[in-house]
Amino acid sequence: MGKDDTEQESKMDDWFDKFDKHFEAETAKSNALPKGLVSGKIFQIGVADGYAYYEVVKVNKKTVKIKWRKDLCCDEYQYYGWGEGGSFPISLIEPLVIGAESIAAMLEKGSNADTD
Repeated sequence: MGKDDTEQESKMDDWFDKFDKHFEAETAKSNALPKGLVSGKIFQIGVADGYAYYEVVKVNKKTVKIKWRKDLCCDEYQYYGWGEGGSFPISLIEPLVIGAESIAAMLEKGSNADTD
């Protein structure tokens, strides 16, 4: 492994460290919001071998406006048909937000159990 390879690897490590910190900060903000379908909630949906991340922008009576969070996905996956976001029925988005909250709660309980 040459000097250039080591520098390249170091740059990649730095990038992933920054990405991880940003991801954790953004998901922590989302998890701190009230439960349910509210503006600012981040959720994911499976795409290929990873996830596409979206954020709730606005909740109306029958629809939810979402936007794609390119900054939360290294692979820049978008969900087919949603692209960079738009307005979709509440019945389509709400279960994904509730699922994201459930997973976050389980992970939080798991991390607290490790420290007990």
